[in-house]
Amino acid sequence: TIMSLPDFLNKMKACGRPVKLLILDSIAFHYRCSLSDYKTRTKSLASTAAFLADLASNFDLAVVVINQMTTKVNGANSTCDLAADMDTRLTPALGESWAHSTTTRLLLMTDPTSLREDNSAYFQQRRICKLVKSPHKPAGTAMFTVTEFGVRDCLQGL
Repeated sequence: TIMSLPDFLNKMKACGRPVKLLILDSIAFHYRCSLSDYKTRTKSLASTAAFLADLASNFDLAVVVINQMTTKVNGANSTCDLAADMDTRLTPALGESWAHSTTTRLLLMTDPTSLREDNSAYFQQRRICKLVKSPHKPAGTAMFTVTEFGVRDCLQGL
C-alpha cells in the first residue's frame, strides 16, 4: 500500500539511492471500482492527496499521479434521436475534489492532426502536453513524441 512508502523511501535513502520520482498509475481505478459513497470517496481522496504531498515535501521527490478520463454525457432527450441530441465531453474521472487537491495538472493526449493510416517505421505520432494548472507557470502546450529511446521533442515537419 502507499502507507508503506515512507519506510521504503527511508531504506532507499539509507542505501544511497534516494527516490526522486514516484509515479502512481492509475489512482482513479481504485476509487472508481470500490467506493460508491461520494463522501467517503472524497474524504479518502483528500487524505491520499495530503499524504502524497507530505511524501513529496519530506523526501524531496516529485509525485506524479495518473487519473483516468471518462466521458460525461449531457443533454440527452429521451423523445428525440439519442445520438443526435447528446453533448459529450472528456472529463477527469476523479472529479473536482481531486482536481483541487493537485498542485500542478497536465493533460496528455494524442494530436489528432498527426494520425496516419500507414505504419511506416519512421512515423512517430505527435502527442500534446497541456499545462492546465500550475501555481508558478502560465498555461501552455508542448508537443512531443514517444520513441524507442523515450520521450523526445517533435522533429520539424512532423
